[in-house]
Amino acid sequence: MSDEVTQRGMARFGEIFGQARLREVSTTPDAIDHDFRQRIFDTLFGRVWSDPALSTEQTLLNALCLTAALNRSNQFEAYFRAAVRLGCDKAVLRATVNQITAYAG
Repeated sequence: MSDEVTQRGMARFGEIFGQARLREVSTTPDAIDHDFRQRIFDTLFGRVWSDPALSTEQTLLNALCLTAALNRSNQFEAYFRAAVRLGCDKAVLRATVNQITAYAG
């Protein structure tokens, strides 16, 4: 994991979930949590969420579809709240939830 990618991931996480949540998750004292957290910041947010090929809105919509299909309700809720907070169009969110319901139940 490179420090640059990890820092980019932390910034991206803060953009998506807010600076308060970033401070909360980045101060966990447990070493195992620290290693896992670094992988999340580096791989998920530093690389996947920072890929310029997809907009933030599209990445959020993808995350909504995937977390719903995998029955990850806590993650779905967090991404949905982030989508609303970041100004995703409500009609797009409604259509996405309708499509999730049709495909994933």
